[in-house]
Amino acid sequence: MSELESYTEVTTESWGSRLRDSLKGIIFGILLFLGGTALLWWNEGRTVSVGDAINEAERVVEELPAVASVDPAFDNKLVHAFGRAETKAGVKDPDFPGIEVKGIALRHSVEFYQMVEHKKTEKHKNAGGSETTVTTYTYSNEWVSHPVTQSFAKRPNNNMVLLDVKGSTTYAQDATLGAYGLDSRLVRDIGGEKALDCGFTDEKLQRLQNALPLHVKSGRLLWNTGPNALYIGADPNHARIGDVRVKFYYVPESEISILALASGGVFKTWRASNNQDFFRVELGKQEVPQMIQGARDDNAMMCWIFRALGCILVIAGLRMILAPISVVLDVIPLLGNIGEMGISLVAGLIGFAWSLIVVAIAWVRFRPVLGAILLAAAAALIAFVIIRGRRKKAQVPGQPMAPGMPGQPMQPLPGQPGGQAQSFPGQQGQPYAPQQPAPSMKEKLGGALQQLSNLAQQGQQGQQGQQTQNLYGQPQAPYGQAPQGPYGQPQAPYGQAPQGPYGQPQAPYGQPPQGPYGQPQAPYGQAPQGPYGQPQAPYGQVPQGPYGQPQAPYGQAPQGPYGQPQAPYGQAPQGPYGQQGQYPGPQGSGQGPQGQ
Repeated sequence: MSELESYTEVTTESWGSRLRDSLKGIIFGILLFLGGTALLWWNEGRTVSVGDAINEAERVVEELPAVASVDPAFDNKLVHAFGRAETKAGVKDPDFPGIEVKGIALRHSVEFYQMVEHKKTEKHKNAGGSETTVTTYTYSNEWVSHPVTQSFAKRPNNNMVLLDVKGSTTYAQDATLGAYGLDSRLVRDIGGEKALDCGFTDEKLQRLQNALPLHVKSGRLLWNTGPNALYIGADPNHARIGDVRVKFYYVPESEISILALASGGVFKTWRASNNQDFFRVELGKQEVPQMIQGARDDNAMMCWIFRALGCILVIAGLRMILAPISVVLDVIPLLGNIGEMGISLVAGLIGFAWSLIVVAIAWVRFRPVLGAILLAAAAALIAFVIIRGRRKKAQVPGQPMAPGMPGQPMQPLPGQPGGQAQSFPGQQGQPYAPQQPAPSMKEKLGGALQQLSNLAQQGQQGQQGQQTQNLYGQPQAPYGQAPQGPYGQPQAPYGQAPQGPYGQPQAPYGQPPQGPYGQPQAPYGQAPQGPYGQPQAPYGQVPQGPYGQPQAPYGQAPQGPYGQPQAPYGQAPQGPYGQQGQYPGPQGSGQGPQGQ
C-alpha cells in the first residue's frame, strides 16, 4: 500500500437538523429492532429443527459395509459410508484456459491494484446542540479483492483493470465414492484445499495471454510469481493501477466419511421427518458418534452466532429509537454526553433483556418442556427478589438499644433516631435481628423455641462452672431476678429510669449525671461540688459551708458569715459583735445591726 494524499473537510450541522435526522432514524431503528427480534426467533426454531434432525439421524443411521458396489438393501436409507472420493474427468478453470486438475474442485482468487478512498470522521458537540464534523479523506494504492468503481469525494477515480475477472470455484461433475455418485451438495462440502502447482512455462504463459481478454495487448503482461501465482501487469516488481494477481487452489481426491441418503446409486441429502435436510461429510475415517457430535457442535456454534447477531441488531435499533433524547440534551454538551452514555447503557440492558425474553418464549414454542421449566425458574427467582426487596423496605432502620431482660422489648436509647423497639432474641451481647412486621405464628413459635434453647445453654454453662455476664461485665442475675445496672445497683424495672451511682435517677442519654446533692456531677478528674456549689472537700476532710468556713459536724449548728454560731431557723442571726438584732430588723427589714 502506498499513501498518496489526504484532504480535510469541516462541516457544522445545526441542532434542528440533527434532531430531524434522529427522528427519521427512529423508523430505521424500529426496522432493526424488529429484524433482530425475527432473527432471534427464527434462529431458535432453526436450532431446534436441526437438533431434532441430528437426533433422528443418530437413531436411524445404518452402517454401509462397502461402497465398491451398489447394495439395494440400503436404498432410501440414511447410511454411514467410508471410501475415496474420486473423479474421472477432473476440473477445468473456465476463466483461465489451460488451467485444469484431476480433483474434486478448482478455485482461483483475484486481487486488483486500485486507488482506494479512506474516510475518517471526528465529531465535536457545540453549545446550543450543533455538531462540528471533521472529515479526513485519504487516498492510497492498495491490493483489493474487487475493482473500485465508485466515485471519490475529493478527486476523480482513474482506476482501471487489465483483466476484469472475479474469483470463483468450479466443482467436479462426476465425483464418486466407490460405486456411488456424489450429490453436488456433498461435493461442495468436501474439504482439504491445497495450492495448485500450475507448472507455468513461458510458452504456456504466452498461450494464456493470447487467450485472455486483456485490456492491453502490447508487451508481456503475464508473469509466474509462484507455483500457484500469476501476475498480470507490465512489471511484477513495480505495481501499477490496473495490475491483477491470481492464485489457484484445488481440492484433491481423498478418503472421506459421509452420513447421507443412499438413493438409486447416489449419495444425497437426507430429509428428516420434520423436513429438515441433513448430511455430513468429513475427511478421513470417522465413526458415527464422532460425526454426530461434530454436527451438534456446528449447530450450537451457528446458534450462538445468530443469537449474538440478533442481540446486536436489537440493541442498535433501540439505540436509534432513543437517539432523539440524546440530541435534545446536546443543547448543553455535558448533559448530551451523559445522556448518550446513559442511552447506550439503557439500550444495551433493555436489548439484552429483550433478547433473553424472545429466546425464552421461543423455547416455550419450540422446546415446551424445557422452556416451561426455565420460565418457572425465572418466575420464582423474580418473585424471590421482589419479596426480599419489599421486606427490606418494610424494615425500620436499626439503632443502638438499651439493655433489658431477655425476651423483653428493648427500648431505643435517648437521642437516637426513631425506630421500633426490638425483642431480645437470645443472650445479651448478641446482634439484634430486625423485627419483621406482623410475625406469623410459625415465627413466634420459632422464637419461643430459640429462647428455650438459650436457657438450656445457659443452664449447661452454669453446670460447667461458667457464669455468664451481662452487658456491663457484672454477673448476670439468675432467672426471675432483676439484673444489676452499670454501677452495681438493681436495674430499674421496664419503663422506669435506671438509678445513677448515688441512688438518684440516672441522667438521660447525652446529659451529665447528677452528683450526690442533685447538682451536675463534676467531669472525670475534677473534684465534685458540695451542696452549696463550692468544691467538695477531699475524702477525710471537713466540707465547707455556704460562706467558705468549715462545715459544722453532724448534729452541731453551722457557723454564720462572721464565724459565730448560725441562728436556728426562724431566729435572727447574730451580728459581727455577738449581739442579736431584732428579727427581722438586723438583716433586711430596714433596721441596722447594733453596735458595741
